[in-house]
Amino acid sequence: MQRIFIFVLLALAGISPVFAESALQLPLTIQTQHGEKSFVVEIADTPEEKKQGLMYRTELPEDGGMIFIYEPPSPAYMWMRNTRIPLDMLFVSADGRIVHIEHSAAPYSEQPRGVASPVSAVIELSGGSCQRHGIVVGDRIMYGSPDRM
Repeated sequence: MQRIFIFVLLALAGISPVFAESALQLPLTIQTQHGEKSFVVEIADTPEEKKQGLMYRTELPEDGGMIFIYEPPSPAYMWMRNTRIPLDMLFVSADGRIVHIEHSAAPYSEQPRGVASPVSAVIELSGGSCQRHGIVVGDRIMYGSPDRM
């Protein structure tokens, strides 16, 4: 039911989600000081998908990732249990700005990583993506149209 709700919200907002296998995917852009970088991220919207995250994956496309949406915004903590690849974790405020980045979180670590302040999303990208693309705290996340987070 939640997947249908998110799809309807995206459609009403004029955002075209992409269906690949069973995962709902979303085009996402990060505005950096050096220009824009585009990704296509899977949406973890069910409790099971949020719990699973990117566990057990052996690779992640350079332009791929996963987004965890928090509605309403809330503190968010992630870990790397059973995650085989290093990940950059971007914590995003309600205004679409990156407020914290965990760089190349170590695989299999159970150390909680996150922020106590409310965030509206966490985006996981391949480890090192932020460094490679100049993504820093304060950069803006957009999906769909420029007036959306």
